[in-house]
Amino acid sequence: MGDPEFLFGTQLLEGVKGDIAEVEKQIFTVESASYPEDEKASPESIHLRMHQVPHMFLVAFDGPAVVGYICSTRSVEGTLTEESISHDAPSGKNVCIHSVCVAEQRRRQGLALKMLAKYKEHLASLGKDVCERALLMCKQNLVELYTKGGFTMVGPSPVVHGADQWFEMKMDF
Repeated sequence: MGDPEFLFGTQLLEGVKGDIAEVEKQIFTVESASYPEDEKASPESIHLRMHQVPHMFLVAFDGPAVVGYICSTRSVEGTLTEESISHDAPSGKNVCIHSVCVAEQRRRQGLALKMLAKYKEHLASLGKDVCERALLMCKQNLVELYTKGGFTMVGPSPVVHGADQWFEMKMDF
């Protein structure tokens, strides 16, 4: 297991890793192993994010295998709400990160922080005309990870997603 290869959805849709449907199946497998049943995204949601906002969908590969990914949509709202995370708003300058997932065999090896660094670099390169802020929700046990990744705590999220309390974090550009 060497350094992962990072590719955005725009590259994946061009076929650089073969059939996009197979890549999406691998992404869903990682998603399913990362969230409880009542919190994981559906295969349809993953497909929509990949095809609607491919430049905001980062995938980490080890050879042909998906070992992690980050996917997002855009919002005109500066905070996370049920509405802001329910669809993509192309004119939105706030990036709503839905998932930062790492395959079980690659967890606790620094891959999430490497993906976050690559994603942060990418969002910053887009400029404030495209991205003013990145937002995410996480559980208490992941606050430290996202703080190391450059996010700051906003507070408890009003969004209900599953049984656990979520916390909103942000990164301004």
